[in-house]
Amino acid sequence: MEMSTLKKKQELNVQVDYHESVSRQNKAAKRWNTTVEELPIGDFVCEHQVAVEYKTMPDFISSVMDGRLKEESLNQMEVFPHHYVMVEGNIDATLKQLRYTNVSFTKNQYNGAITSLLQYTKVIHATNEHHAFELMDSLFHKCLDGKDRTIHKVTKYGNNPCLNYIASIPQIGEDTASWIVNQYEPKKLSDLLDIGYDELTNVKGISDKKANKIIEYLK
Repeated sequence: MEMSTLKKKQELNVQVDYHESVSRQNKAAKRWNTTVEELPIGDFVCEHQVAVEYKTMPDFISSVMDGRLKEESLNQMEVFPHHYVMVEGNIDATLKQLRYTNVSFTKNQYNGAITSLLQYTKVIHATNEHHAFELMDSLFHKCLDGKDRTIHKVTKYGNNPCLNYIASIPQIGEDTASWIVNQYEPKKLSDLLDIGYDELTNVKGISDKKANKIIEYLK
């Protein structure tokens, strides 16, 4: 298992921008097959599918102030199916350090920059460089493992949570859920625990098969 996992990690091909620090270049090389080159977009690009713009906290602040970050993030969004901004460091500690410089930047500006980015890309926060690479490694594998992680929205049929829950059970639907709710009048999800097989089969239109299906989900 350990050798298989190691092989899988080594098989990931990651392009690293040559502006990245030697420390980050070395960390990347220990985890993935890397090439260091001048990247027009992104700082780390995995399999031409996943792009990460990497910012230490001071660089994040600088790129917000000069407008680079927005442009970089929008470029990633247009080119790559998976795009992220990795922010490494602690904003409060960095702001304390900035008190002794001529740089003027506030916590409100930081919060505004993060929430603006979240309108069109994803932001990941890492406490330090080691943590950032752990997150990137997990991120690359999740993005490329081929699994469908789409979250399907549950259709709401009314304001009663019991109606919505029963109706969302596969092959049950709104009509059957309405029959149950109308007959037993459950108001909250915990009330459904009082409805057993006998109660369900007493509802007009509910077969043994449907009753067992509902019981399975209620458990």
